[in-house]
Amino acid sequence: MTATRGTQATRRQRHESASGRLAALRTVLDQFDVHLAEQPPEALEAADSSALRRVVRALLPLGLDDLTFDVTSTVGASGVAVRVHHCPDRGLTARIVPGAPGPQRGPADAEAPEPAGAQVVGELAALLRRRQVRPR
Repeated sequence: MTATRGTQATRRQRHESASGRLAALRTVLDQFDVHLAEQPPEALEAADSSALRRVVRALLPLGLDDLTFDVTSTVGASGVAVRVHHCPDRGLTARIVPGAPGPQRGPADAEAPEPAGAQVVGELAALLRRRQVRPR
């Protein structure tokens, strides 16, 4: 197979762009991990820190190029929420914020808890319907 100079340059440019995006996502996720570790244990007592991290990982690619991106998602009934948004001085950030307590569950619901991903999918679907987030 013969590659022209333009194709090779384009391929290199795509690779550099993808590497830059991955590095930016990794940086924000690393900063969130530090922020999560700095939280007092009682603040995250009922929250699942791995669920918070999964929410951040799901939202980061959506907000990377959208300077108006601002999504807050509550994880479970703990009242702990994570906000992913663009700050004018720091760029894309993910922080834990006080959230509203989730719906009260009855004994029947305790047997089959709702997966954390289901709530994120529902919120993203609502944002897509309101055209606040556009698919790429």
